[in-house]
Amino acid sequence: MSTISTHILDVSRGRPASGVQVSLEMRNVNDESWLPLSQAWTDEDGRVKLFILSSLNLDVGIYRLTFDVGAYFSLLNVKCFYPQVSVTFMIDDAAQHYHVPLLLSPFTIDPTVSEWLNLLTRWFHVFAGILWIGTTYFFTWLDGRFTEAESKGEKEAEVWMVHSGGFYVVEKQKRPGPHELHWFKWEAALTWISGAMLLTLVYYMGGVLVDRDVMDISVGTATAIGVGVIIVSWIVYDLLAQSPLVKNQALFAIVSYALIVGVAYGLSRVLSGRAMYIHVGAIFGTIMAANVWMRILPAQRKMIAATSEGRTVDEALGVRAKLRSKHNTFMVVPLVFTMISNHFPAATYGDRYNWARLAGLILLGWIAAKIIRRA
Repeated sequence: MSTISTHILDVSRGRPASGVQVSLEMRNVNDESWLPLSQAWTDEDGRVKLFILSSLNLDVGIYRLTFDVGAYFSLLNVKCFYPQVSVTFMIDDAAQHYHVPLLLSPFTIDPTVSEWLNLLTRWFHVFAGILWIGTTYFFTWLDGRFTEAESKGEKEAEVWMVHSGGFYVVEKQKRPGPHELHWFKWEAALTWISGAMLLTLVYYMGGVLVDRDVMDISVGTATAIGVGVIIVSWIVYDLLAQSPLVKNQALFAIVSYALIVGVAYGLSRVLSGRAMYIHVGAIFGTIMAANVWMRILPAQRKMIAATSEGRTVDEALGVRAKLRSKHNTFMVVPLVFTMISNHFPAATYGDRYNWARLAGLILLGWIAAKIIRRA
């Protein structure tokens, strides 16, 4: 005799859906009508562990579970599009147990649409990130070559390169010339925008933001916490980067590291481990993008305006912009790590001390970035 169980998860709240009425029916092979067999309500874990069927045996055939989700959402004062959800399935082995899980949300999108959105957005995000990270480290390498030349007393240094069958020569100038300037800005913007879309699709709408074993909160509350921490982190970093503390690089790094470890620990006590990792990555990504659009580009525009108007260029603008760019090269290495961490749960967010592992890997990433910058 077969047995049937079910489990319902409300992804909009990040918790099991309890108190949902579930009806089990069997299709009559003679007239294709539906014969009621049993009725049950999900427990506090969102489960119907076993339908009570008295003396009925579930034989091979077609069955249907109907979930009264309209009444469930009505008790929560939430409007829903589907008042009932029916799942029709076939039992082809009378000796087996059958489990029917259901993910529930009043505003979820079609799984196929969600899959394609996730795939295309992730594809775009990775490619945009490659362009941004590539240009960032290329100019870091280029600037390193000029710094070496200047240390040797070469006043008008040139860097010669060969690539794809051509030879290229680059000079570094302290002020713009009459030629067209090529800006590198959209890579940062498009990477951040596509990253924000992924964060929304996978975490804020995807059901992996909240872990009840960590904290029993709604998805809405967790989302507000996640977004709030990202915004506040940028504000705190920006204030620190404008403070006298930034003149002492070692002390600035120590304070920044302590703050980010504190954020990781705090988020690990509120969000799921996987969500904590990706939010730390989102903090780095947001700071990097804000550095480009709110600090580096405005400084460069002021330098260009001063040159056009015949005024003396404030060299401090270039120094501050370069410092922000330097910070970006250190943040991007642990950022990439957090992006791929969801593929390795046992080694990262799945561990009991996931925040400590992330803290160690951030430090390792900063060391790697320092080595890369000197290469």
